[in-house]
Amino acid sequence: MKFKILILFLGINLSLFSQNNTDNYKTMLDSAVVIKLNEVYKHYNEELKKDIKTENWKSYISEYKNRLENIYLIDNNHNPFHLDKYKPVTNNFKEINLYEKKNKKILKKGINAWKVSSTLSKNQLSIFIIDFIITYSDGKYNFSNGGGSTIIFKYDCNKMNWELINNTTVGI
Repeated sequence: MKFKILILFLGINLSLFSQNNTDNYKTMLDSAVVIKLNEVYKHYNEELKKDIKTENWKSYISEYKNRLENIYLIDNNHNPFHLDKYKPVTNNFKEINLYEKKNKKILKKGINAWKVSSTLSKNQLSIFIIDFIITYSDGKYNFSNGGGSTIIFKYDCNKMNWELINNTTVGI
């Protein structure tokens, strides 16, 4: 009995005093997606403030809102990209595996997707979020690029952390 209690206390101590290893790379990828989403919502809110009452404008706003509610996240290999830390934000994103047969019907209609990729050069991490419309027809995938964002983080050796140094959005 004493041995079981000793093992229990040992397990509790190990879990309490163990180091939590955070994945800075994944945190920066997730942060970049949230930064991009905040920019998009800021632009959407600016569009809503415009005093235009035409039917074309109402249709544009309705389509814009629908796009915001139906964004799919994919990684560099076209696999689903998961946001880990930002639970309230994950409601805005959907996940899809482009190559599963069950998703062909959705892709035939077309989806709005953000492709998240990155490059590391020296102490600078560049994260690219590319806005795509993805469709599937005649056995082929079509990716229509509508612009995107580049978010750059730089590692500061003195402070021993990553800092956001640039955020650029371009579109067609």
